[in-house]
Amino acid sequence: MEAKKTNKLIAGFHILNIISTANNDIDGASDKVIRDYLAHYSPFKLNLDDELDQIIGLQGEELEEFFVSKASDYYDDSTYEERDEFLQFARTLIRADEDITREEGSFFKSLLRTWNSKDKRN
Repeated sequence: MEAKKTNKLIAGFHILNIISTANNDIDGASDKVIRDYLAHYSPFKLNLDDELDQIIGLQGEELEEFFVSKASDYYDDSTYEERDEFLQFARTLIRADEDITREEGSFFKSLLRTWNSKDKRN
C-alpha cells in the first residue's frame, strides 16, 4: 500500500495512533495524550475520521510500512526541535497506561531508526 505524503500534524497523529493501538487496546490516558498533541499543534478542531480509516485494517508488514512512511513524512516536514518535542509526546503516550508493551516499544524503536537513518543522509 502506497501512502500519500502528509504534513507533520497528520503524520504525528498517525504515528501516535499506531503506537497507542499496538497492543490492541487504547485507554483514556492514551487518548488524552493524542488529543493534547492535536490541541498543541492545531488551533482548529479537526475531523480526522478519514485519517483513522487509513489505519483501520492495516496489519503486519503493511502497518509497519505505513508507520515508517509516516515517520519519514514527519521527519521531512519538521525541525530537529519539533522532532525532539514529538518524541516527548510519544514517550508520554507509551507510559500513559503504565504498561509499556513490546509492540509499543517496537514501533517507538522503528520511529527512532527511521529518523536516525534520515539524519545520516542529511
